[in-house]
Amino acid sequence: MSLKGIDYLNGISSLVYVSVSIIVGLIILKKYFKL
Repeated sequence: MSLKGIDYLNGISSLVYVSVSIIVGLIILKKYFKL
């Protein structure tokens, strides 16, 4: 039970990290292209 919970939390944290990094990358690209 605890191992599954840890895997679940790790999956959520990795998905959040990937989505945040993609959003930040898109924002940086938009700023550079506007300049």
